[in-house]
Amino acid sequence: MENTLQEEAFEVKFEEKKKRLRMNIIEFIIGLILLSFAFNYLKNHPAERTSMFAWIEVLFQRAEIFISNITGDNWTTLKEKHQLEKYYKELISTMENGKCADLQTIDSAKEKYKALLWIDIQTYKENIQVYQWYAGTYAAKIKENCS
Repeated sequence: MENTLQEEAFEVKFEEKKKRLRMNIIEFIIGLILLSFAFNYLKNHPAERTSMFAWIEVLFQRAEIFISNITGDNWTTLKEKHQLEKYYKELISTMENGKCADLQTIDSAKEKYKALLWIDIQTYKENIQVYQWYAGTYAAKIKENCS
């Protein structure tokens, strides 16, 4: 008799687990469908994507500036570099969304932006005028073609 009670209890638990597994699978499929809708929306609306992840980038930059301030590095130059990176990002976004420049100019701006992201502070100090000149050139092209 005790054996049958254990078997019945096992079957009840097994049925509950099967039911929960089915519910989890259904919820997973619904989640995948909603996630695909969200990614499709973000793919078609780059401004939303940018605004959604911008706070993470800002938080990382502020932490980097805070650490460089503690270690005695030149944090003002680092802050200027981050501001120039942001400016490049805005220029590229304006050129892409407003059709204010040809593909060659947009690609050139993207290359300069990527280079700016990966250079160290010392290299940035040495080449600051070059990056600012290119940013000014891109801004002038935007003003010229989008006005």
